[in-house]
Amino acid sequence: MHQAPVEGAAGLAPRLAAGAAARRMQLVEALGEITSLDAPSGDPAALAPVADLLESWLRGLDGRVIRHATMAGPQLEAELGPPAKDGEGVLVLCHYDTVWPAGTVAARPFAVEGGVARGPGVLDMRGGIVATLGALEVLAELGVPRRRVRLLLTSDEETGSRASRELIAARAREATIALVPEPAFPGGAMKTARKGWIGYRLRIRGRAAHAGGEPEAG
Repeated sequence: MHQAPVEGAAGLAPRLAAGAAARRMQLVEALGEITSLDAPSGDPAALAPVADLLESWLRGLDGRVIRHATMAGPQLEAELGPPAKDGEGVLVLCHYDTVWPAGTVAARPFAVEGGVARGPGVLDMRGGIVATLGALEVLAELGVPRRRVRLLLTSDEETGSRASRELIAARAREATIALVPEPAFPGGAMKTARKGWIGYRLRIRGRAAHAGGEPEAG
C-alpha cells in the first residue's frame, strides 16, 4: 500500500473527516446491523452471534483475530497494522454486551429519526465500535503510517468485566496508550477519567429501628 507522507494532525484531520463523511451511510447501516442483535450480559448464546459479526468485520480489515472462549461469552482480540514491541502499540478497548434483556430489539428496533440513531446499545457502545472500525478503514485507505493497533471487544463490561479483566490488564501493560470509545459528554467533549467505586458488606449487632421515625428504639 502507498504510504502517505507523515503530516501533523491539523493537516490529516480534514482528510479523515472527508473519508468518514463518504462512509456515513455505510456506517449507519453497520450500526443498524449490530443493533439488530440482542446482546445481554451473561447470555453467551445471545452474545455469540454478535461476536461472529464483529469477527467478520475485523477480518475484513485484515485483522489478526483471536477469540477467547469464556463463561461470559467470547472475548475478541484483534491486531491490525505492523508487529510491534510491547509498549509501542495502541489499545482500543470496547465492549459489545448491553444492559438490555433479550427481546428488547424486537420491542425497540433500530431506527434513525431526525438524524439521531436509536436502539438498544446504540449509545453504549455500539456507536463507538462502528466509529472505531470506520476510522481504521479510513486510515488504511489514506495509507497513513500506523503503529500496531490492538482491539479488545469484551462481552461482560456491564457486569464488571470479571471474565475479561485479566486479558484487559495484560494488553494494557503492552500498550503506549489506551483509548475507550465510550460516549462523549453532551456536546462531544472527551472523557479522560472515571470515578471509581468500592462496595462493603457490614454485619452489625443491635436492635433494629427506623432511623427517621423512632431512632431512640434502636
